[in-house]
Amino acid sequence: MIENETLAIDRAAIFEAGGSRAKVLFFPTAAYNSDDYIKIFSDYYMGLGVMSVDSAKIGNEKTDLIINKIRHSDLIYLGGGNTKKIIEDFVNNNLVNEVISFLDGGGVLVGISAGAMCLSATAVVSEYNDKLNVMAGLNIINNFVIVAHYDLCDEKNLKILKHMYPNKKVVAIPEKEALFIKDCDNIKLGKGIKIF
Repeated sequence: MIENETLAIDRAAIFEAGGSRAKVLFFPTAAYNSDDYIKIFSDYYMGLGVMSVDSAKIGNEKTDLIINKIRHSDLIYLGGGNTKKIIEDFVNNNLVNEVISFLDGGGVLVGISAGAMCLSATAVVSEYNDKLNVMAGLNIINNFVIVAHYDLCDEKNLKILKHMYPNKKVVAIPEKEALFIKDCDNIKLGKGIKIF
C-alpha cells in the first residue's frame, strides 16, 4: 500500500465508519499474514486519523479471538495478495457469517485486489495472462463478479466473464482503486471502475 493510492476511498470509508472514532481491523490473509504489510497498513491508516488499527492473522490466531476483533471493529479492511487463500481461510475458519453480521450491524468493509475479488459469489483467482479461472467466493455481495487490476487490454476476459455470468454485474477495478461496503445494498466504487 502506497500512500495516496486509494486515499479518496480510504477517507470515505473511514468517514462512514465513524471518522476519528473508527476502530479498524486489517486482514493481511491474502498476503500470508505479512508483518511488513501489517506495519505499512497500520502506519498509513493511523496517519489518516482513525482511533486504532488492529490486525487479524487467520491461522496464527484462534478463531474466537478473531471473531471478537471483528465484533469490536467499525471498519474491516481485506488486503491484497492471493485470492484463493483468503477465500479458503475465511471459509475454513467460519468467518464469512461473522463478516455478514458485521455489515448488518453497520460496519464498513473495504477490499483491495484479492480482498475485493473474494467478496463476490464467484471470484476470479487467476492472473489475466493465464487461463481465466474462477471459484466460489465469499458471497458477501452476490450480484457482482469483481475483477481487480483492470486494464483496457483485459476487456476480452471481462466480456467472457459477462457471458459466463449474464445475470451478474462484472465490476472491473483499475489499479489504485478499491471498493467499500457499508451494507450489501450500499457499495461504493472508486472512480475509474467500470461495470459490464
